[in-house]
Amino acid sequence: MQLCMKSTIEQCSTEVAPTTEQCLIKDTRHQGKTMLMYTPRQGAPIQAALACAVLTDSGETNKLLKKHNVGNVVSCIACHDVPSIPRQAPQTSKFADAVWACSQVAITPHIHYRLVLDIVGKQLYEFASSHQLVTAVRDALIAHKDAYHNAGVLHQDLSVGNIVIHDGKGILIDWDLSNLINIKGARQVTRMGTLQFISADLIANRKTKHDVEDDLESSFYVVLWTALLCTKTHLTIPARSLLMKQVFEVAELEGVVFDTKSPFLISRSRFGSDVFVNRKPLDKLVLALAEFFAIRYKWVTQEEQNAYDQGCVCMEEAKLSATEMVLITNLWKANPAYKLKMYMEILKLHKLHDKIIEIYDSHLRLDGWPHQ
Repeated sequence: MQLCMKSTIEQCSTEVAPTTEQCLIKDTRHQGKTMLMYTPRQGAPIQAALACAVLTDSGETNKLLKKHNVGNVVSCIACHDVPSIPRQAPQTSKFADAVWACSQVAITPHIHYRLVLDIVGKQLYEFASSHQLVTAVRDALIAHKDAYHNAGVLHQDLSVGNIVIHDGKGILIDWDLSNLINIKGARQVTRMGTLQFISADLIANRKTKHDVEDDLESSFYVVLWTALLCTKTHLTIPARSLLMKQVFEVAELEGVVFDTKSPFLISRSRFGSDVFVNRKPLDKLVLALAEFFAIRYKWVTQEEQNAYDQGCVCMEEAKLSATEMVLITNLWKANPAYKLKMYMEILKLHKLHDKIIEIYDSHLRLDGWPHQ
């Protein structure tokens, strides 16, 4: 078996998976089949994206996903801890309670872990077209949905580095931070996920429980991040830099995190209807996703709630013409109180995956996607 190291590629931006390395393994005993191997870096931060005691390790998670016929995921050929070399296990957690330790957060012990997968996928930013980019993220959401509903697994780290493209299809990988949803309560003691793609709610509230809507919101940031960095836009370089800073950089002062993602979702500032060059469907998709996820963060005023309640009464009691009914219905549906009610109904019925995937699918069906 031949081991071929692959250097880290950083074409689009700073590294989004800072604790995971990749290398290729060529198995000459199986017709030269090539596989992908993930190896966390030595000396990774204690809060790194590695398998830890409170989570199922990635190899066992992959087996669980395959057992429940989850689509768009890889098969794990081999996996194991690397305990033989002492320096493979970070030592920081042993000193968490020392009198001289200044950390104010819980520290989770980790161990170097390796697994061998059955495919070699292209990085997401190597997409052949913007249509393929969006399709790959949609495919990853299908895997996420199957894992959540069929296997009871929540991924918790939907990011650019964890979606690869194989034979034109998106594959969701790197389940190191995944958690079993049937385990009650917030088990994680540190914030999970890759910072640029964490939901606005998790950014602003460190102790809140990581839930399914957080992962689905992350899919929006994956599309926006990759499209802004790897496709042509009408934005000037300063304007694009400001947009990236607003959405993806997190400011923190004396332990207080300043969330800039939710204001962007609500206002969509610096993001008009014509951002990407010759990619109208992509513009429309970004705005549609931003509008939907903004519902989580927009306050409903008393006036808006009163207007919604009055609309309900009119719909039920008033004798209106067809034209009047259409007008009131449109006004009613545009009300933030109505949007919030519908959002909560979707959550209650466990249909959030279906709603988000349909937004992706409806825009993928639009005309105007370029071939490159």
